[in-house]
Amino acid sequence: INALLFAHPQAVSMARRFKTVFTLDSMKRTNKHDLQLWCFVGILNTSKVFCAAYCVMPAEESEMSYAWMMRQFKEFLGGNEPKCLITDRHPGLLAALSQAMPTTQNMICTKHVSNAVTSECKTE
Repeated sequence: INALLFAHPQAVSMARRFKTVFTLDSMKRTNKHDLQLWCFVGILNTSKVFCAAYCVMPAEESEMSYAWMMRQFKEFLGGNEPKCLITDRHPGLLAALSQAMPTTQNMICTKHVSNAVTSECKTE
């Protein structure tokens, strides 16, 4: 096994019911196995969030790995695509998203935008 997408059965039920908007982010290289842990977070109609699914993948960032993750998440949602997925602007992830979920709108996470602006505008 090179990668794994998993979720609690109750999270699967909630994700299939509230499949409009998800955020996706990862924790990279935080373990001794050099794996990435990705988290799909859904939003309920009460504006509360829930962890919909997790994906563990090798730390290498390849479009093929991202495409696998996007296809698995779509299958996890019962073959449905979310209306919107909020991510960072990683080119491999965006390419995989457009292939696996062509009708899903991608939005940029404001935290990532803020971090990019802050790092580019530092005064020395």
